[in-house]
Amino acid sequence: MGTGFRESALVVLLVWASLSATAQVEWLPLKLEGARESIGYLPGSIQQRGDTVTTPLGRMPFETYYHQDDEANSGNRLYMVTVIRYGDGSFPADSTARVTEFFEATAAAAAESVGGELRFGEMSSERGYPGYTFRVDYGEGDTAVRVRNRVYIKDDIYYHLQVFSFAADGGEKSRKRFFDGFRPTAKSAPAATR
Repeated sequence: MGTGFRESALVVLLVWASLSATAQVEWLPLKLEGARESIGYLPGSIQQRGDTVTTPLGRMPFETYYHQDDEANSGNRLYMVTVIRYGDGSFPADSTARVTEFFEATAAAAAESVGGELRFGEMSSERGYPGYTFRVDYGEGDTAVRVRNRVYIKDDIYYHLQVFSFAADGGEKSRKRFFDGFRPTAKSAPAATR
């Protein structure tokens, strides 16, 4: 056999292995209690935990839903959706400066919490409600981690989506599906049902 055949066979095997890893991922819907539809999807079993967090508006209870993908079958290592319900009127629709300041403080706190570096941050409103996209990098070498984040506020509910991956991980299509598939529901209580 010539080297051309071996190279072609290797490429086919690599593509097949990549497709097989992706095929093992089962995207499951995440529904908040009281919602008719899911707010998004995670690439595997969904875990939940609640706690309180100090925010620029005081201490608030929150719920986090996550899927940990230790084998990186999806190309990433951890997917998280955090939901915090603020009091009615906390983020008035005409208070864009307050929302922008809140998002920037969130990004800075996220970088500080892991001793990382904020790589970029930008406002968005492509969905008709305020959003912010940013990335935090921390660690070095093979264990360097990239945390891609999108935060939104809709109806005084804060949603924080995060994907953790090693710098060498792929997973771009899975990240896109996770982020682009997010659709917040109005006024639902933050408790998961499956």
